[in-house]
Amino acid sequence: YRQVLTQMLDQRVSDYLEVMHKKLKIPNGMEWCMSCFIAWYAIHFFPRRYLDIGAARGCSVPMVLGACTVTECNIIESWDAKNSGPFPDASILSDLLHQIGFRGYLRFVMGDPSTSFNRLQVSLPSPMFFDLAVFRSDLFKDKKEIVRQLHHILNCLSAKGALLFCCRSKALF
Repeated sequence: YRQVLTQMLDQRVSDYLEVMHKKLKIPNGMEWCMSCFIAWYAIHFFPRRYLDIGAARGCSVPMVLGACTVTECNIIESWDAKNSGPFPDASILSDLLHQIGFRGYLRFVMGDPSTSFNRLQVSLPSPMFFDLAVFRSDLFKDKKEIVRQLHHILNCLSAKGALLFCCRSKALF
């Protein structure tokens, strides 16, 4: 674990994390570890298409889009009142992205999370693929739905793409 983090935290990534952690006020813990991977991947692989499921619950969107300011970003989120994340609604996230210099394409797919991925797929004119996908399982109600959604995402992941899966509930797995 430490060796992986040491390799991921080269000087460029460390400097970027320091700046973004101050801007985003990310606490240590799970979100910080995710930020390390996401920053490393964004800086070294520059994803052209990015999918974030459950974006309101973490800081991955500004972390990726601060490093890759022209990436196509697709966000699936319900924006429900029970969300305890740093972005209680889409406008707060959009404002932050503007402040960090994001100039790429941003698409929000809101509503029922169990149908959101299919709605996104139908709305895109070309075959859908992602270079980076972040999946937060707490957006979904049960293990069966989580596995179904993961299957859809894996089918759309590019050959050198990365999937970061986050699950806060040990009861699910």
